[in-house]
Amino acid sequence: MQEEKFYIVAAGGYLPRPVVEEIVIKESEMSESEDDFVDFEDYKTYILDEAAAEFEQRFAKAIILTESQAKSVGVYLPK
Repeated sequence: MQEEKFYIVAAGGYLPRPVVEEIVIKESEMSESEDDFVDFEDYKTYILDEAAAEFEQRFAKAIILTESQAKSVGVYLPK
């Protein structure tokens, strides 16, 4: 089973301070979903778009980083 880790960094809008959240996307969760997805890439795109949309609904700016991108820019990674 495939699994990928991403980080969403959001700030501004109604957020009192910047937020960093870890998002782990597992292929096994795709099969449990009621929505139909073409493949894991389609499922991953959907999950990441929804995560960003949650912050954007609060008028915050959101950026999604892969695990390697987050490490390369030194983003605080939650424990």
